[in-house]
Amino acid sequence: MRPLRFIFLFYVVLEFISIIYVGNHFGFFPLLAEIIISAFIGILILFNLRMELIDVLNEILQNKIQVSIFIRGNFAKFFGGVLLIFPGVFCDIFGIILLINAYFILKQKDRLQTENENDEIIDIEIEERRD
Repeated sequence: MRPLRFIFLFYVVLEFISIIYVGNHFGFFPLLAEIIISAFIGILILFNLRMELIDVLNEILQNKIQVSIFIRGNFAKFFGGVLLIFPGVFCDIFGIILLINAYFILKQKDRLQTENENDEIIDIEIEERRD
């Protein structure tokens, strides 16, 4: 429990330092605008995720998607959206990293896995008949 408290305290200190640095460098209103815009984007991502879940659950029931892929991708989207809602610079950075991972990297892995599963090509040799 002690290391977890230390990590949390270290994170909070880094968050305050980053907010002060960004506020001094860019100003108060750009920092406030960044916090509001990132929270709005996080809320939109969570609403979009809710709508997307219905379609993906239907695909799971039809055995088009594996459950592990569903959980991994949607957990990253959910956690990234929640981190964007929290105010702070590091929360936004971590949220954006998770969302990039979920939307681009995991989608490419999913496509590659489905393409590899559908690559069962049977080699056929056609010969012409000579009568």
